[in-house]
Amino acid sequence: MDAPNTDPDNLTAKQRGWVEEYLKTRNGTEAAMRVYNVGKRIRAKEQSYLNLHNPKIQAVLKKAQLTRERLAMKLASHVDNKDPKVSLEAVKFGFKLHGDTEPQQKVSEKRTQYSKLSNGEIEKRERTIELAIRQLDEQE
Repeated sequence: MDAPNTDPDNLTAKQRGWVEEYLKTRNGTEAAMRVYNVGKRIRAKEQSYLNLHNPKIQAVLKKAQLTRERLAMKLASHVDNKDPKVSLEAVKFGFKLHGDTEPQQKVSEKRTQYSKLSNGEIEKRERTIELAIRQLDEQE
C-alpha cells in the first residue's frame, strides 16, 4: 500500500485552509468554524473529526509536525547562544513558531533590559526560556 501524499496541493482549498488554521490553533473545531461554512458548533466538530481521520490530511499534518520539531530543535540551540541578541531573536521566533505574537515594543524593551544584565543573570534567564519552550512543546 502506498504512503499518503504529503503534498498540501493534494487537498481541497478548504482542507488546506483547515490544516493552516489547525496548525495555528491546535483546535480542529475552531479551525472548522473559521474555514467551513458551518452554522453550528456540532457541525464544525463533525468536520474536524472527518478531517483528523482523513489519511491525506493526517500525512500533511505529520509532515508539518516534523518540520516544526526540527525548527524547535534548531531554535533551542540558538536560545542557548552566548550572545543575548541571538538568544532574544530565538525567543521571538519561538513565539511565532507556536502561533503567538509578541508586540515589537515589548521585544525592544526586553532587548534593552537584557543588555544590562550580568553574565550570571543572562545564563539564568536563558535556562528559564529553554524550560518555557520545552513546556510549550510538551503541550502540543
